[in-house]
Amino acid sequence: MNKREIAERLLKKDIILNVDMLQCIRRGSADIIVAEESGVLLQDKISNIYMISTLSEGFIKSIIDKISDVDTIVLHNEFEYKLLKDKINFSEEMICYNAAYLHEKYIERRNFEVKIKVLKEEFVEVVKNNYSELSLCNSGYIEERVKDKELYGAFLGNRLAGFIGTHEEGSIGMLEVMPEFRGKCIGSELERYAINRAISKGRYPYCQVKEKNEISMKLQKSLGMEISKTKVYWLFK
Repeated sequence: MNKREIAERLLKKDIILNVDMLQCIRRGSADIIVAEESGVLLQDKISNIYMISTLSEGFIKSIIDKISDVDTIVLHNEFEYKLLKDKINFSEEMICYNAAYLHEKYIERRNFEVKIKVLKEEFVEVVKNNYSELSLCNSGYIEERVKDKELYGAFLGNRLAGFIGTHEEGSIGMLEVMPEFRGKCIGSELERYAINRAISKGRYPYCQVKEKNEISMKLQKSLGMEISKTKVYWLFK
């Protein structure tokens, strides 16, 4: 078997937990650096993010020299997180769960008063002023998402009620609803749109929910998303 086949076989043993890595492989953006029976190390060539999934501490120790200089890494096991956090000087972290929609059937829209369309450059500043996780984004990130037509807005009349997008590494995210429009199911309509768009492009529709975010967790489950049983760990320099 080649590296891709080995990687996919291992990662599909827990497809929900590893859906982010499988997404990179599926869309052809994965540089599979190491693929063994004990673990996989890859880099997404679009976002430059490294990802590891293994059940072996020995695997981590064997590849430590390959990841000591990385800026962002995503881990899929608590011991990976603890080991690398101690050995490499990361300044920030984000702990979350993967949520994946594993069906081929499109989700039906419910609120057709909400019009959803790709956002243009004129909305960049509005997004930046309202996106709660902007501090985790590199300079110019929102501009690039708009340029790549991966940021979508929900409109009631001519007013932007909320937005959602697809991150560089392939996850659905950036979901925000403007305060005056909350409680009107804008968020669920945006996510239905994003899931259907991912299906149409042959992607895995998945997102990442920060631990203890019960509101988002409830939303994902209501849309048919399956939640990983264990956590995903992001480390940033």
